Amino acid sequence: MLRASFVVVAILFMAQAAPSAFAQRNRDDADVDTPTLVVEATAGWEGTVDRMMPVPVSFLLSNFSNTVIEGRLVLRDPWNGTEADLGEIYLSEGATRSFSSVQGLEDWSSCLAEFRSGNRVLWRRELPLTTGLEFDTSKNFALVINDSSRKPSFPELPAEVERRVLSSQEIAAESGRPVQYLQAKSWQIPVHHAPLTAVQAMIFPEDTPLQDINQGQWRAIAEWVCMGGAVFAHEDSNDVIQQLTNSTPLSAEPILQQKHFAVRRMGLGSIHQYTGQLFRDDGAATRQQIADTIARLSRNHITTLVASGHTTSYRRDQGRAVRNRFLVVGFFCLYTLFSGLVVLAMFRQPRRRIAAYTIGIVVVASVAAGSLGGMLRMSSGDVNVFSVTQAGAGGVVQMAKLTAESAGGRNTKMAITGNRPDLQFTGRVQQYHYRWSPASPGFPAFTWQPNLVRDVENTYQINVPMTPWGRRQLYATGFDPQMRPMDITIEFQPNPLAVELPKTEMPIPVGTIEVTIVNHLPFRVSDCTLVLGFARPAPSEEASVQETNSYQVDRFGNLIQQSQAGSPVPFEFYHTLPIANLEAGAEYRHSSAASFRLYQNDRSRISTWYAGQMTLPAVSREGNLEARLVGRIDTSQSLNVDETRSDFVPRDELHVFVQEVPSEDLPDSLKAQL
Repeated sequence: MLRASFVVVAILFMAQAAPSAFAQRNRDDADVDTPTLVVEATAGWEGTVDRMMPVPVSFLLSNFSNTVIEGRLVLRDPWNGTEADLGEIYLSEGATRSFSSVQGLEDWSSCLAEFRSGNRVLWRRELPLTTGLEFDTSKNFALVINDSSRKPSFPELPAEVERRVLSSQEIAAESGRPVQYLQAKSWQIPVHHAPLTAVQAMIFPEDTPLQDINQGQWRAIAEWVCMGGAVFAHEDSNDVIQQLTNSTPLSAEPILQQKHFAVRRMGLGSIHQYTGQLFRDDGAATRQQIADTIARLSRNHITTLVASGHTTSYRRDQGRAVRNRFLVVGFFCLYTLFSGLVVLAMFRQPRRRIAAYTIGIVVVASVAAGSLGGMLRMSSGDVNVFSVTQAGAGGVVQMAKLTAESAGGRNTKMAITGNRPDLQFTGRVQQYHYRWSPASPGFPAFTWQPNLVRDVENTYQINVPMTPWGRRQLYATGFDPQMRPMDITIEFQPNPLAVELPKTEMPIPVGTIEVTIVNHLPFRVSDCTLVLGFARPAPSEEASVQETNSYQVDRFGNLIQQSQAGSPVPFEFYHTLPIANLEAGAEYRHSSAASFRLYQNDRSRISTWYAGQMTLPAVSREGNLEARLVGRIDTSQSLNVDETRSDFVPRDELHVFVQEVPSEDLPDSLKAQL
């Protein structure tokens, strides 16, 4: 009876406490406003948020009072109690200030943004994270910088192209991918290039107010262009061109007229200057030209190459982390042996001798454990470095993926050196991705960390939180404007005597390919390979075999769920030319028959060396000819681990060089046979 009464009282108490608890939580989550403080806040752009990538969080704060407002911006997850302090904000009388941050929110359930002044909350809003709008890999994204209420009406791709697009298909149609336009105001531009890698293009309409874009934002845009982005600006927007060319880490090439645009190459990307007006009715042709160009842009960039590669252990000696593990295991094994088994073997000995032996073992073990713990705490860990150096207009871009492994320490630091270096901590190492959890299309999620050694030139240092013997991953970027890329010339001579292949086979280019390469780089590139590739739609017979209800069957027999029926897998063809070594200043010439082979497995696109491997991306779209030179370099030329300021020592390293030949520089005689 007493137990039953206790249960009833407990239930009644919980029933009364639950509403108050929920009410308290609701009060903590409710919107808060201050009459003289106006705050606009967004996560992502126009509702598009991908938590698997670094999320840009932007604020615009306005003070309409006659007093100074001072406080801190904080992000909070009410479900798991996580908080992120974004920093202190100072608003003078009548001032307006923008603030931008890059956050890793992959483990967050919801996000509340608060502006706190002491113990008071002056403003609170929820920033939606689960919107259902993510950066779909089947589309190209364009960020339109537009502070006005008007929106330029860009055209969409035809419906038949929409039906052909698959979220899991790498190769787009010949006309390109569907383009999704995201409207963003100038204060929503991030101050780091990582969030921008999710979009392929950025459009500056002719009336964009540039005075609200600060130098950090221009720097992020310029670095993103050098890493493969495309900017579209009006021909009279000289301020946009000047800001980008002044902020770029690589020099911009002179203007080259290409069809409807005046194009300036800058690194791996380009600046396109258009002539029409985007907001006027007579600008429909200009909007169509921009839409067609963005649709044909490739989604492959240097981040794609870095994510596809890894190092392998090629040393006979064990690393510091493995060596320290053996030391710890050996210590416990010896302690168990001498404190357990040996004591059992001494059961016939006098008690005094056993006690003396036990005390001696405990004393020795305690001293050894203290010495071992001090050694583990002070010992440096290992870091494996995989880097890609890609040559472009005005220099080279280098990006590295660093896998740090603790040798027993906990809170550590990492530093790199290079020209305009950047280093960010992305968390745990993720080696495998599945169809229901694919790799992010750009940078992995991270929270931006400032440089801890700003007073040291060309050095970037950050904290690396890590558990003992943990493994963590970091991404580094750098630029070198002093290196001149290789001159790669490809010519194709069609064979006039070639006969047509049987109708059951797909015709492939027949002729002679002549390659001339001049290495202007100050280093040798070893184990080089020149890869030319193109893709074609599957023949009608093959397409009918592939299509099965709402699934498609690839050439390997795998069922791939498709968004809409009628999307067969295109056929890929690759011509591979092995090149041994390219010494600094050397000239290479080669002539051979074209040998384009149907893509059957990854051997056509995987480059393997003794220190690791990297997979080249597939052809971006059908009917497009692409050429890449890939090889290995002995040492990193720009980014290097600063061992004096790092708690890690480089161990396994693989440095890859890649140079892509622009499509307009490839022979028209070969394109005509595609």
